Amino acid sequence: MLEPRSRSYDPQMTKRKAAFTLVLFLVIGLAVLSSRSLAAPTSSAKTGVACPKTALALEVNSIAPAATAALADESAASKPQVVSASLATLDADRGSMAKRQCGAKAWQRTVVVYINLRAYKSASLSSRVDFVARFADGYKVWEVVH
Repeated sequence: MLEPRSRSYDPQMTKRKAAFTLVLFLVIGLAVLSSRSLAAPTSSAKTGVACPKTALALEVNSIAPAATAALADESAASKPQVVSASLATLDADRGSMAKRQCGAKAWQRTVVVYINLRAYKSASLSSRVDFVARFADGYKVWEVVH
């Protein structure tokens, strides 16, 4: 016949349980905090991005001058070539990033320009994505996304 185990107080076990509980709460707390920081920010203060506060509304054909501005922002030594450009509101790949980072107004005033830097052989190094907006003094790159 089995005899019931006697439960005795074990201070080491109590300390281990307390330490485990503390670590568990810390992990959960960090997970909650990191999920909040990964959520879509609504202002530049949360993202560290210099949002284009003074950007003007885009013109009827803003893609060509935006692509020209992005190209001019690159070093000639990298052999830049514009491969694509579109309004951020229509760009499925990177366009929504401008909205998440800086809001709807900046998103509506941004052109996404994709550039191939032909001097680099690496796929990652040779790809550039710029956010370009129109300002009082012309079109300018306001963020190099990649």
